[in-house]
Amino acid sequence: MSLARPDLLRRLNERRVLDLVRAAGACSRADLTRRTGISAPTVSRLVSALLEAGVLEEFDAVEARIGRPSKQLRLVGDRAQVLGLTLGVHETRLFAAGLDGAIDSKSLHTFSTPATYEGILNELGSAVRPLKRRARRTLGLGVSVPGLLDEDQGRSLFSPNLHQTDGQPLAADLARVAGMDVTIVQESRALCLAERHYGGARDLRDFLVVDIGDGVGVGIVLDGRMVVGRKGLAGEFGHMTVEPNGPRCGCGNRGCLETRCSNRAVLERAEQLYGRPITITEAVQQARDGDSRLLAIFDDTLPWLAIGLASLINGLNPEAVFLHSPMLDLGGDVLERLEELTRARALPTSMDGCRFVRAQGCKDQGAVGAAIERLVSARGPLLGTA
Repeated sequence: MSLARPDLLRRLNERRVLDLVRAAGACSRADLTRRTGISAPTVSRLVSALLEAGVLEEFDAVEARIGRPSKQLRLVGDRAQVLGLTLGVHETRLFAAGLDGAIDSKSLHTFSTPATYEGILNELGSAVRPLKRRARRTLGLGVSVPGLLDEDQGRSLFSPNLHQTDGQPLAADLARVAGMDVTIVQESRALCLAERHYGGARDLRDFLVVDIGDGVGVGIVLDGRMVVGRKGLAGEFGHMTVEPNGPRCGCGNRGCLETRCSNRAVLERAEQLYGRPITITEAVQQARDGDSRLLAIFDDTLPWLAIGLASLINGLNPEAVFLHSPMLDLGGDVLERLEELTRARALPTSMDGCRFVRAQGCKDQGAVGAAIERLVSARGPLLGTA
């Protein structure tokens, strides 16, 4: 057992170094020594190992004062990459990014989500090959997926809006066709990762990300840790019943929250008005242009959404709620109105100090973030979780 302890300590310290570099964007060996409390020789050995592993890279940064450039450390950018896959109900996106999380827009490959599981695998298999040739090394693929996932097993359990993935071993099958390690993450938790690492939640320990898309999902971070639940299924608040005899939901139940305030709920009503299919982007634009009928539909969704948000705030007491929804593109005071409607239903003590913020991150960043987090985690466990 004593032989294992030095190795565990080294792995714990490597993880601390990587987490600090990732959070800071770039820092020096002296910064790491000061912020970790680890001795300078030990920091130097840890950094050397991470440089050799190809996870960190060193570069010259000119300081503000005159003098020699200082050596800085950052996660590898151009010399290695991870791939991201955002699997959507209608559209799927594949792209590449450095370990710093910066997505290369030129790498983006977009395609309509195939109607069959085999079609998804075949499309990915053909699209991933040219992306793998772009960098010296491709270190993994992160995948954002809607629905209920067993993230540990990499299996889709049930997706109310993407049934072709139901029961499928996504991680194993995608790894086989892509030829690399795969990490899958539920799309609401992907948004949490994006907001935590690249958005407005970098300094927060208690926050929610509410995703209004074809369904309604919630990513939850409490005390600095992602809440996943016993089977990894936490966050499906879109399927709380708000109207016992309401419309039938894709999950089979009636009156779920997402039957009243999801994009799909809005579009079902909009298509009845227009007599043809319409996209959420078009619906928002028509409302912005003054279509009073569409404005009324969007207005009707806000009280329903406020019911769900008040329940979340009463139960979880977050510091901030990040909203990810095309409704926010309507402009005006949509976010303020939603906050007021929620305040009227939430407990004043729970609502006090809770901020409503438009999400800055996106699912693409979350998919990449999941792959990067797996690479960082492979170096060692978080302190206190070993």
